[in-house]
Amino acid sequence: MLTAVTGINWGDEGKGRVIDLLAGQADVVVRYQGGNNAGHTVVTEQGKFILNLIPSGILHSGVTCVLGDGMVVDPEHLENEIQKLREKDVAVSPKNLKISTRATISMPWHRIQDELEEDRLARSGAAFGSTRRGIAYAYSDKYRKKTLRMGDLLRLDEENMKARLKMMLDAKNMELAG
Repeated sequence: MLTAVTGINWGDEGKGRVIDLLAGQADVVVRYQGGNNAGHTVVTEQGKFILNLIPSGILHSGVTCVLGDGMVVDPEHLENEIQKLREKDVAVSPKNLKISTRATISMPWHRIQDELEEDRLARSGAAFGSTRRGIAYAYSDKYRKKTLRMGDLLRLDEENMKARLKMMLDAKNMELAG
């Protein structure tokens, strides 16, 4: 049997809480989209957990969590989130956390673009309250085919990957210089 929880609103609608309630009876919890601008807080006997990327299913033993193809993953944020879970004795390993090779990587320049745009808009009073985590810019580059996917990390030493990364860096340097 499959159970799907989807939202029809932008955040703050309780999806994380519902997932947490259902996860105890699940084998697999898959997050199919979004980035670390989303988040939910879960309080268990183990303590309070603030999760942005990893599904709350990670708090249930025997549940495999998947960061799916449609996600935007900031590797630095993911590493910090995993570390915080481990500090509270939550097991996080390749056995219970899988990351799609097709998930998009949120690069440092995506955060910079987000910050620059939010600051520009703030000067005219038009700021929209971005989290400044670069999610929209990562998605934009995903659709423009100007970013890396998680699977690309396995091929960084290949010449065609180096050339692709150089092309992306040249383009971003040109954009950011303006």
